[in-house]
Amino acid sequence: MIRIPLFSGFGSARYKSIFIIVLVLIGLAVMPSCKFTNLKKLPGRLPAGIMPTTFTTPIKPTYSGMNLTLQQIAGELQKRKAVRNLKGKFKVYTGTLTGMGTQTFDVLCGLDRPRQNIRLRASQNYGTLLDVLIKDGRFEAQNFAEKTTVNGTIAQLEANPSITAGMMPVMLFDVIGVQDTLLDRFARSDIRTWLRHTPGAYRIDIVRPDRSAERFILRDSDLLITHYARYRDNLFLPNRTYFTADYTGYRTAGKNTYVPSGFVISAFQGEVGVIVEEAETNITLPPAMFVMENRPEGFRNIRL
Repeated sequence: MIRIPLFSGFGSARYKSIFIIVLVLIGLAVMPSCKFTNLKKLPGRLPAGIMPTTFTTPIKPTYSGMNLTLQQIAGELQKRKAVRNLKGKFKVYTGTLTGMGTQTFDVLCGLDRPRQNIRLRASQNYGTLLDVLIKDGRFEAQNFAEKTTVNGTIAQLEANPSITAGMMPVMLFDVIGVQDTLLDRFARSDIRTWLRHTPGAYRIDIVRPDRSAERFILRDSDLLITHYARYRDNLFLPNRTYFTADYTGYRTAGKNTYVPSGFVISAFQGEVGVIVEEAETNITLPPAMFVMENRPEGFRNIRL
């Protein structure tokens, strides 16, 4: 009989059996927390901002009359099974919106069914700028910078983006677009995309299953042009290729700021989502929610 030193002090075989059963049960209990390791099977690398995030920033929803924290909102959404991961349970995430002048926005979004139940909050310099609730096809938004509150239907908001003033509708539409078109589909995509950064530009190579390929050159100076061009032509035209960009970066020593050190771009056209390769970085930041459009006045489209 083989003697195992680990179990030699446990007395009878009965106690040894009980000990082994307990270890097995502990292992089964821990396994669900390790399910993200399966993401290695996906094409490309995992985009920034997908992993679960702990929220601590205090917020005060204007529509409910309650004071909540982001963690509490995340918990409430989970109770309602509104959050989903890559396999259909992507939940709540924070993001940083940059690239529009010198302004930086911190964004909170709670995503449920497309265009049905979306929670978005934007702040700048530790002050709240916008608080939006979208539910059952309607929205309610309070713009703290303008000290105004507006509400209406999503159709009205799309028809008149300036209804919430300033650049806020850009974030709102992008959240809807990313939810509807990208996050629900990219995990099933068999298209491979590569991103390379050169000084002043980003090169994006897309290779399809039939081996057809496209190369896009996105110049740094094109960001604002492509960002705003989309909203002059309605949302997500079928003959356009859209890109969503996720910043990656690291926290500078002794400062409460992030310095972008890489870029993750996901492209989608029609029903297809694309995963791209993530640039090297020390810390992955949550996604920046803005979309760049393939337009003649935007970045160049080069056939390989």
